[in-house]
Amino acid sequence: MARVVLEDLGKRYGAVWAVRDLHLAVDDGEFVSLLGPSGCGKTTTLRMVAGFVRPSHGRIAVGDEVLSTPTWHVPPERRGMAMVFQSYAVWPHMTVFQNVAYPLRCARVGPAELQARTRRALELVRMHQLADRYPHELSGGQQQRVALARALVAEPSVLLLDEPLSNLDARLREEMREEVAELQRRLGFTVLYVTHDQAEAMALSDRVAVMRDGRLEQVGTPQEVYESPASPFVAGFVGTASFLEGEAVAWREASVEVAFPGGARLCLPCPRPVEGPVVVCVRPEWLAPDPRGPLRGRVVRRAYMGDRVDCTLEGPGGRLLWRTSVPGAPALGEEVAFRVLRSAVYPRTAATTSDGSVAT
Repeated sequence: MARVVLEDLGKRYGAVWAVRDLHLAVDDGEFVSLLGPSGCGKTTTLRMVAGFVRPSHGRIAVGDEVLSTPTWHVPPERRGMAMVFQSYAVWPHMTVFQNVAYPLRCARVGPAELQARTRRALELVRMHQLADRYPHELSGGQQQRVALARALVAEPSVLLLDEPLSNLDARLREEMREEVAELQRRLGFTVLYVTHDQAEAMALSDRVAVMRDGRLEQVGTPQEVYESPASPFVAGFVGTASFLEGEAVAWREASVEVAFPGGARLCLPCPRPVEGPVVVCVRPEWLAPDPRGPLRGRVVRRAYMGDRVDCTLEGPGGRLLWRTSVPGAPALGEEVAFRVLRSAVYPRTAATTSDGSVAT
């Protein structure tokens, strides 16, 4: 059973903790993405799981086997895992077939089995017809397929991927994203996937683990992370969000009344008690035009996006992004009345800047 468990995991370089207090369990056959900005500790975490980096604190286990503690370390080649790197890392002097077969040669697999397993891995990624080509004769997407086939040929219990699609152009990224998802569904292996691309994480993952400054901010399904962000950072990093500053004047059961500059007041869902200065997160689709709406905003920016128009509204407490259909979109400078369909409310702290956006 390839259940990966990270307990109180930490990595320190000198006085700096790159990762700390990290608890995460990835179930057998689950696809979990570590999502966060550069420097948040996601790649360090992946490298600790792979065995390339020893933890300073905590424990890593797969199933019943402990792989890493500060005093115990199973080397990478004995972990039953495979890793796909951002840079592909295919050997330029080997053909596609030789690249993919290399892990089996190292494991001293017999010739007949080596041939069969290598061909099967190449067929999985649709590269069997290019088996005799060299890397310099391949596109970036084809090289990434070779790297993926090389990882799969060893039949790992856990597949680790470190931003494998970031070097590809947008169209190829989408194609490879679909292929990775389809392979994982067909073969059922456990995946820990590192990315800074929120769309990638949302499209591929059973669960998303959002990291910031070496710690986990939130772990949940893509829908949970998007619709119920645990912090202003998560709200701002996953998806598009606007932030309004206001004052919580009354909390009752699961809702809070927020007063905005100019006198507008809204009663908003809020499961936790809050008081005093707050930040209200609103996503573009959580706004609806309403002539009798309690809030008003003036269109200060208007961007035609083909299938929609993105309007920036100067509203009470800050600016809001609103997406609307092309027919009937308001003109620049026009005033719009609107209501808030849903929101997320947080206490205002040093984590937010004066305009209500999240400081990252």
